[in-house]
Amino acid sequence: MNSDSTRSDLLKPRWGFFVFLILLTCLMRLIPYIRNALWDTGLESSSYLWNFSAIPAICLFGAAIFQNIRWSYLLPLIAWFLGDLGIWVLTGKLDWAFYSSQPFVYLGYISIVSVGLFLRQKKSIVMIAAVGLIGPVCFFLISNFGVWAMGQGIAYPKSIEGLMTCYAAGLPFFRNSLVSMAIFLPMLFSPLALKHLQKEPEAKIALETF
Repeated sequence: MNSDSTRSDLLKPRWGFFVFLILLTCLMRLIPYIRNALWDTGLESSSYLWNFSAIPAICLFGAAIFQNIRWSYLLPLIAWFLGDLGIWVLTGKLDWAFYSSQPFVYLGYISIVSVGLFLRQKKSIVMIAAVGLIGPVCFFLISNFGVWAMGQGIAYPKSIEGLMTCYAAGLPFFRNSLVSMAIFLPMLFSPLALKHLQKEPEAKIALETF
């Protein structure tokens, strides 16, 4: 059996690719805060699609093709942490950037990467679609559990009913996560993207039909 360091279906992306993904995800996350800082539009009245982000797709993509699994976990976590710092700089509110349920957010992204590791053995269209659904579900369950458990924002009752109410309130954000996954995951796994991010020209990735 080939090790991850020798498999031809795994890649060592260029450093520029890592930097691009980090900057892209940070910018997407900071758009409403930048707009509010420049024009005082108000975050609550913003039409920004909260939880619309490339990070979940990047979690799955990295888990599927990066030779070094460590980067599969580190890349989205670094991008999110830099976004947290950016929010603090733009708003001056430390509690907006670092809040009580935040560890559950990081744990949610770790869960998406872990789900994506199944793609290392079979990169079929069906498998990509399956983990593209399972990953956001895991994040939704973990992150909203954190909101309920830590009492962030609305203090939901510490009961099953309170937990279900918290999950119901998070459904619009879950919808935006699914939409972003449906957009960014096919883009990252497209033949054009895979061709241009490779560091080693001989590395090849083929997506199976089923």
